[in-house]
Amino acid sequence: MATGSRAAVPYMAGPAHDQAMIDSGEHSHGATDPYVASFLDSRLETQYTIHELTDGDLRLASLDGFRREGVQYVVIGYQRPGTGCRVSSRLERLLQQQARLVASFSPTAGCPVSVFDPIDTYYVPLAGYSGWLRPGPPLRIYQLPG
Repeated sequence: MATGSRAAVPYMAGPAHDQAMIDSGEHSHGATDPYVASFLDSRLETQYTIHELTDGDLRLASLDGFRREGVQYVVIGYQRPGTGCRVSSRLERLLQQQARLVASFSPTAGCPVSVFDPIDTYYVPLAGYSGWLRPGPPLRIYQLPG
């Protein structure tokens, strides 16, 4: 991503957060500076800004709001493991039709049938380890058309 870009990124499954997310206090647990923020669940990003991709965003029927906000990239990483091999959100189906997949990362070989803790986001299966190469969510990055 180019410096100054804007990305829609899910907090738990996403790779980064920005200062605005810290300032909102929603996930920062009181973090007020970059050092403390570095202990959050993802990396503090200073080169581009972030729109926190929420469960509500996953149900969007249009990309217009993202365009108005200047979002150029959308990172799909589902908070609930086990959904990574299928396109399970309305937003991602829309992205497949109207955006370009620029990168995809998977912690598995294939689509293993696994069991996860339903109330936590550890991304490590409790059962069904076959096919897992490392912990983590599958991530797909889409670029919105210019």
